[in-house]
Order: sequence, then C-alpha cells, then structure tokens
Amino acid sequence: MVSKDEREPGPGPSRRRNVISTPPAHEWVPSGESWRCPACGKIFPRAGQGHSCRVVPLDEHFRDRPRARELFEAFRAAVEEEGGPVRLSVAKTRIGIIARITFAALMVRKDYLRGHILLRRRADSRRFHRVDEGPPYWVHHFEIRHEADLDREFRAWLLESYVVGAGE
Repeated sequence: MVSKDEREPGPGPSRRRNVISTPPAHEWVPSGESWRCPACGKIFPRAGQGHSCRVVPLDEHFRDRPRARELFEAFRAAVEEEGGPVRLSVAKTRIGIIARITFAALMVRKDYLRGHILLRRRADSRRFHRVDEGPPYWVHHFEIRHEADLDREFRAWLLESYVVGAGE
C-alpha cells in the first residue's frame, strides 16, 4: 500500500510519484534542459515527450525473483562505477536507465535479465543476440545471467552507452 504522502495531489485518480529516482533531479538534469510531466512528475530532455505516466515500484519487478534482483543490483553498480549516477524510470514491462536520456533498459525474468544498450556504432559480438539500427543509435540486445557477464568488455560498452545517455 502506498502512503498518502507518496501520491501526487490533484484532480482525478491519484498517481504514485516516482520515488525511485535518485539522486535528486536538481543534481542530474542541467537547468533549462528538462521537462517534467505535470501528470506523473517524470523528467525528460524534451518538452511533451511521449511516455507512460504509470509508475511502478521497483520492488514489484523482483517479487519472487531474488536472483534477478542480485543481477540488477550488480548491473546498476557496474553502470555507476563505469559512468556515473543514473536514475530509473520504472514501468510495467521494463526498467529504464537514464543519464540525460534513457541509454539502457532491463526486462526482469525469473532468474536473469534481458536488456539493451544504445551505442553510436554497431558492436559485433556474440554477446548481443540482436542489434537494431535506429539512427542515430544502434540498439544492442543482451542477457545477463551471471555477474561474470558484467566483465571488462561489457563494462566498456556500458561506459560507451552511458556517454550516449549523458549527451557527451
């Protein structure tokens, strides 16, 4: 159950605030370069950007999935160690990883993670089971089944993707 102070005030059905985003928004979005949805409070780099206003508690993705939670925490730590702080956009079907834009996403499975990262180039590796071209980025799809999957090679891709997400 969500406490009263975790709900957005205003008319209509109450919506949960994105209580997962850390660090605070003023620390990760340059002033004047963001837009906050008035309905759900999510922050985007462009005004009026399309999105789902539904905010899902992070823990909902990991109910009865402790192994997937361990892998998620290892993935998030690897991203922050290689790149820097991120915020999360937690939706019903995925967890978006955001610097300035969403540069990675994870879909939680019973005991592993499916995901994708954005790169400005195509990285050829058997570790990517699919690569889609979506100019100006290449979307690289992967699975994380063991912490060892987050090795030096994968971390280099995470840093590269973080740089894409930070807009550097």
